[in-house]
Amino acid sequence: MRQLSAAVIRVRLKIRYRTALEGAQDAVPVIRNAGGRRVRVMESWYRHREKRLAENAAWREANRERHREYARRWIREHREQANLTSRLKKQRRRAAGTLTKADWLLVLKIYGNRCLRCDRAEFITIEHIVPISVGGANDITNVQPLCNPCNGGKRKNVADYRPFPIEMLLAERITA
Repeated sequence: MRQLSAAVIRVRLKIRYRTALEGAQDAVPVIRNAGGRRVRVMESWYRHREKRLAENAAWREANRERHREYARRWIREHREQANLTSRLKKQRRRAAGTLTKADWLLVLKIYGNRCLRCDRAEFITIEHIVPISVGGANDITNVQPLCNPCNGGKRKNVADYRPFPIEMLLAERITA
């Protein structure tokens, strides 16, 4: 069985925690197909997440120049990945609209916290119907909940899996 790299595990955990509901932050994600020791280490990290983030921030502050040099070296060694990350951040900043956490939680509640394509309840991510990279808006009318595999399979295609547009529900809420 193939072992997943630490980077892949971190990305998967970030995706899962990105959609965690309030009050469920103490829940520990389950990682499939990973070595047992790595799973325990990541579970421990997420149990003590706030403490670790504070420690990391303090270290970066105390070692500012060392951290900058590390970041510069990483960008030199991973030029293509750094350019992609930078481009994606710029696209999100330029996108029309702002999707708040409250908006996303409302979308999840309306569609039952499930993937609209395969009806799976785990690994739910924010999916833009019209991708931001091709000019889509970053607002409540352009998002739908999809699981990570379905979202990745969609790529840059425009695909609306919603059984009904959210605009209808929002209009009903305003008039009610």
